[in-house]
Amino acid sequence: MITTPPDTLTLFVRGQLVNPTNQRWKHWRARHKWSSEWRERTAMACHLADTRAATFKRLRGQTARGGKLRVLFTPVGPRRFDDDGIVAALKPVRDELASLFLTRDGPEDGHTWTVGPQGVTQDRTFWGVTLTVTVEPHVTDQP
Repeated sequence: MITTPPDTLTLFVRGQLVNPTNQRWKHWRARHKWSSEWRERTAMACHLADTRAATFKRLRGQTARGGKLRVLFTPVGPRRFDDDGIVAALKPVRDELASLFLTRDGPEDGHTWTVGPQGVTQDRTFWGVTLTVTVEPHVTDQP
């Protein structure tokens, strides 16, 4: 058996995370706009990271061959979130990553989505989420 070492894609998506379950959206379009903006930022961060190195394309190819994503979210903002709040705040980022990697984010798909330690800073330039993406090493049988 041969195992290939995993590629790692690390990128930063800038923006202030908010818990959508605590917001008083005036209209459904406001929540949709918030979600769309985070999805767009995530796609742009992946695109920019991939122009520097072809890691994204390699990882996407591995997931297309049945590899399982391992994603670590490391959020930074003005305050810490509770457990359910951070999951809700990261939902559009997770959805866009699943879409970009041509997969789904449900539990039946076997991918791991983990929230790491939350950082707190008042400096807005560091608000956002760092994503560390790997694919479980692909194991093949050698004849």
